[in-house]
Formats: sequence, C-alpha cells, structure tokens
Amino acid sequence: MKQRPHWGDLWSKFFALLVIVGVLALPHVIGFLTMASHDSLARFNTRYPPKFSFERFAQIQSGDSGQRVIELLGEPLSRSNSAYRPGVEFLTYSEPKEEKSDFRSVTIELANDGNVAGMIDYLTD
Repeated sequence: MKQRPHWGDLWSKFFALLVIVGVLALPHVIGFLTMASHDSLARFNTRYPPKFSFERFAQIQSGDSGQRVIELLGEPLSRSNSAYRPGVEFLTYSEPKEEKSDFRSVTIELANDGNVAGMIDYLTD
C-alpha cells in the first residue's frame, strides 16, 4: 500500500519554494517600486505654462507650424538654439519646480522653416 505524504512535509516544501521565489523576485519588486516612485515624484515636480496640457500636446504633429504650436500650448517657458543643430529652435514647455531635481521634460523642435521637426517628452534622471 502506497503511503501518502505527511501534510507537514508538503507544507515545508511549499514554504521553501515560496522563500526561493520571494528571494529571486525581491530585486525586481524593489526596482519596480523605486521606478514608480521616481516617476511620480518627477511628474509632481514639473512646472508647465498656464495654457499647456498633454491633451493639447498630443494634437501636435510633425510638420505643424510653429504658430499652431503657440496657439495650442501657449508661449513656452523658454526658447533656445543649439550649436549642434543649426537653425533648429527648441520651445521648452516644462521645468523643475525645485533646482537639481528630476522632472518631466517637454520640448518642441522647430526646423529652419518654422515647422515642427520633433517632439520630446521624457522623465529626467
């Protein structure tokens, strides 16, 4: 007659498996929680111009005129040019509320012709 395993043996094996899975998953859980808190803090720490919204930002497409960008988003917080990309103007629509802290960077690139060449939206590190 075949003996069934004792419940104590099954529970100890289950507990051991649970501990192993937990130890292997712990770095991933910590990384996820750290990333999620970083993203939330960066978004909270961002200042935008009064007329700016992500719904309006999503309406902008490559090739749109710079005038349309201003009509949709309002005046940017700053404008700049780059020595590395002559003729390109950057319209910056975000900045950190506190110096030296992460924030959500939102910028529109205008080409030589004054039309949208690109849209940049990312969380800084």
